[in-house]
Order: sequence, then structure tokens, then C-alpha cells
Amino acid sequence: NLTFTTADKGVHLGVTSANAVNLIHDYEEGTWTPAFATGFYAENGYQVQSGKYVKIGNTVICQYYLYTASSGWTSNGAQITMSGLPFTTGATTRAFGGVGYSTMMSKNPQVYSYQNGTSLIFYVDGDDDFTRGSNHTGGSSMYVIGGCVYTI
Repeated sequence: NLTFTTADKGVHLGVTSANAVNLIHDYEEGTWTPAFATGFYAENGYQVQSGKYVKIGNTVICQYYLYTASSGWTSNGAQITMSGLPFTTGATTRAFGGVGYSTMMSKNPQVYSYQNGTSLIFYVDGDDDFTRGSNHTGGSSMYVIGGCVYTI
């Protein structure tokens, strides 16, 4: 059941009368611009640099797609990170997610962030150093597609 009210300026879900527990008072959709921050870089820019998100209350669901024009390394051993999350993660929470498909990584890693952060860190179970020479390769026209969920 949906109850539309003007007093609370929102939509109440699963009830026939207004109840604060069931109020969706904050909904937003938008775009963000992901970019490799460390460990890997788009030497001649990106062919596609796309991110979308949905924010419901304090929960953010986002997806990303990066496609490089060409690629290179910042340094051997630098951990791969991606910057630009649309909202800063909470003081006691982190973003978690994964890579759905990638041509630059030999394994599909997971992603996480630190508290109060706006970057995602790529890792594989037991390998916090998802770095050059371990799990990813360089070359032209590399891409990575994935998503994450977090609270703010």
C-alpha cells in the first residue's frame, strides 16, 4: 500500500495511514564522474567515464563504467583506487561492492572504501595490494564495470 501525504512531504510504504517509520522522505537519482586515482591511469583520457546513483534516505546505490583511451601505470606496486563517489561515506560505515566485468583485471575484484571517504579501493580476497604485476594488466582501451552500496 502507498499513502501519499503532503504534511510529511513523502511517500509512506506498506501502510494505509501515515507512519513515520514507513516514510520515504529523501529520494534522489543522479550521475557522478568516476576516475582512476592511483595504481592505474588513463594516459590519454577516457572514452567513457560514467557513473549513476540512486540515494534513498541515507543509502546510496551506485554503478560505474570506465573505459580508457589508453592506459598506463602510476608506479609498480601502487594499489588501484577509483575516486569520485557521489557522497562521502559515513563516519562508521564503508562502501562495499564489486566489479561485474573488466578487461584490465585478471580477476573480478571487490571494492570497498574507508569511513568518511569518496574513493573505492580494489581488492581480491586475501590481497589488499591489487597492484601492477599481481592481478591486472596494461594496454589500450581497458574497461571496468561495477557497483557498490553504502550509507552516508
